[in-house]
Amino acid sequence: MRQTDSPISQRTVPSVTVTYARNGTSTRANALGMRPMQERAYEKRGEQYLLIKSPPASGKSRALMFIALDKLANQGMKQAIIVVPERSIGGSFADEPLSKYGFWADWQVEPKWNLCNAPGEDGGKVNSVGAFLESDDKVLVCTHATFRFAVDKFGAEAFDDRLIAVDEFHHVSANPDNKLGLHLGDFIARDKAHIVAMTVLRIADLVDDDATRRDRVSAALKDPAQKNNRDHVDIIIALGMAKEGFDWIWCEHALTVGYRASLTEIVQIIGRATRDAPGKTRARFTNLIAEPDASEAAVTEAVNDTLKAIAASLLMEQVLAPRFEFKPKNPENEPAPGFDYGEGGYDPTNAMSGSTTTPGTFQIEIKGLAEPKSHEAARICQEDLNEVIAAFVQDKPTVERGLFDEEMVPQELTQVRMGKIIKDRYPELDAEDQEAVRQHAIAALNLTQQAKRIAMGRRRRRSAQHGPDRRCVASSRWTCASWTSTSSTASTLSGKPTPSSPRP
Repeated sequence: MRQTDSPISQRTVPSVTVTYARNGTSTRANALGMRPMQERAYEKRGEQYLLIKSPPASGKSRALMFIALDKLANQGMKQAIIVVPERSIGGSFADEPLSKYGFWADWQVEPKWNLCNAPGEDGGKVNSVGAFLESDDKVLVCTHATFRFAVDKFGAEAFDDRLIAVDEFHHVSANPDNKLGLHLGDFIARDKAHIVAMTVLRIADLVDDDATRRDRVSAALKDPAQKNNRDHVDIIIALGMAKEGFDWIWCEHALTVGYRASLTEIVQIIGRATRDAPGKTRARFTNLIAEPDASEAAVTEAVNDTLKAIAASLLMEQVLAPRFEFKPKNPENEPAPGFDYGEGGYDPTNAMSGSTTTPGTFQIEIKGLAEPKSHEAARICQEDLNEVIAAFVQDKPTVERGLFDEEMVPQELTQVRMGKIIKDRYPELDAEDQEAVRQHAIAALNLTQQAKRIAMGRRRRRSAQHGPDRRCVASSRWTCASWTSTSSTASTLSGKPTPSSPRP
């Protein structure tokens, strides 16, 4: 569909913008002749070390031309050396009349300095690199192999005050056997050259029809050694992984195709993109759906209602869900700063509980509680218990046996099923840490359930005395229940109600 054919494209939809047609934005150039990706890269042209990640044929070569010309003209670089993995790619950096499209200079490479095409006029290509370094010319193009041998022969210092641009950077490795990686390490250590690296996006396709390949990709994603590697993968294509709790902290944009059956599912998917990670400042969620067969007003109202529900759910998850910090009870324990332990204060002879002045965080001491040993297990116990509990209560075998098997003992669920869920979610943890996470999750689940029983009992007594609370309508009954449960937990565990908590 062309944009002019769509009536929606001619009108403004409040709160959200919906685009149903290809409008050419990704290929439309600005006043300097740059496409959006090239413009974003050019904005970072002043960086000494720059990595450009983009799909094939997206314009990385021209983006480099813009950056290199600026570094040569305005940033004190003497020359630019373009390094490509094979000779056939050298043609991507041939002459380009950039000024024809609005840029202030043209990209030009003397034929003798494009060593992907020229045989080398100084006794071989490596010697030609040396001749170029001694010349006043500005741009040289060569292969990875030629560049490696040139650095071996002339030394890293010969490339000071020069731009080194490496195309297909995924061929480079920090492995000691990778010579190009070692040379780049030397350049960075000297800190006198500028480096621009270009590569393609790394995509993990978990919808591949080849089951063997799909399993191999899935195993690579779960590799514990890559858990904190931001560059391990750029895009994951999956079916049910996002809503099942896959832990990829680097996710910044969750994009779904088609309608979602439940609000809980949407919130879970958004949660994949809102995990904290170093250098991550924002997250985005996009849901692509077919244009509804309804009036614009009805569509706008439905979209706004959905956005409100999502915002309310996320707010409640952050504000109302209690956070438990469990500690083993030991004689040498001391009161934690910032926690209120009730009127009698902290008693080292008894198992204690305390709450912070800000409602929602509780510290509980439990005798015999397993303590996490690794940093990752401690992080899970502090940050991920809600997700572990959600996976447990949504586990189909758990729900079925809990509802219909009257002979089942509770320990089978809390030990066997919860243990299996934790092993599947965190295979990198050893057995001791997995058991520590299981005990912390069960403790949090038990406290939440106990608080709910207290809250519901008080609510029933109040209803018997005063009639039902009409402020709590059917569509928001779960909201009131969650709120009451949290406030009751504060009252029960801290020994006194928190001033800012609503009374049950």
